[in-house]
Amino acid sequence: MELWLMGFALWNCSSWVLLYGTVAHGFCFMELWLMGFALWNCGSWVLLYGTVAHGFCFIELWLMGFALWNCGSWVLLYGTVAHGFCFMELWLMGFALWNCGSWVLLCGAVAHGCCSVELWLMGVALWNCGSWVLLCGTVAHGCCSVELWLMGVALWNCGSWVLLCGTVAHGCCSVELWLMGVALWNCGSWVLLCGTVAHGCCSVELWLMGVALWNCGLWVLLCGTVAYI
Repeated sequence: MELWLMGFALWNCSSWVLLYGTVAHGFCFMELWLMGFALWNCGSWVLLYGTVAHGFCFIELWLMGFALWNCGSWVLLYGTVAHGFCFMELWLMGFALWNCGSWVLLCGAVAHGCCSVELWLMGVALWNCGSWVLLCGTVAHGCCSVELWLMGVALWNCGSWVLLCGTVAHGCCSVELWLMGVALWNCGSWVLLCGTVAHGCCSVELWLMGVALWNCGLWVLLCGTVAYI
């Protein structure tokens, strides 16, 4: 169901018509991702336009939706004007809400345990993105948003918690982190998380490992399964 809905949205993305019929023009990518986030993380099928689910899911979706609709003026959830970092800030704040044991205010207030550390590190990466300082302290040049997102993917998929500074956990998690680094720094060989070698748009395929394809004709899930629309 999830794949079909996101596939429908992507398939009609040339005309920028999203799942709920809104014409978004330049924000198709962000809206598709947020809707995918809602479908993936909510126990019930909840879309960004307001269906009530259970627990904090409804509140989180509503807040992210609010930020999305105001993204044209680059006004984020806590009212900051950020211009070019709208997508990253929206995603990082949503990620923080989802992973923190206690409620964390979207303006950056911290909760308990490692949550406060994760939020702080993500904030550092975000606000220093102009100089391309990533979560692990590495200086890059052209793929800041991609690297930020991929490090989050590693956290999400690893059986053990992986610190945002780049520490690896057990099993395939350490391999995935390494492969992601290879993919970023060796973009000519297009090495993806699953170890496959592809030749298209690197940033697109790297991102789509998590949710859906941007402009390609196949779905690559995090487990490595490949299926065609």
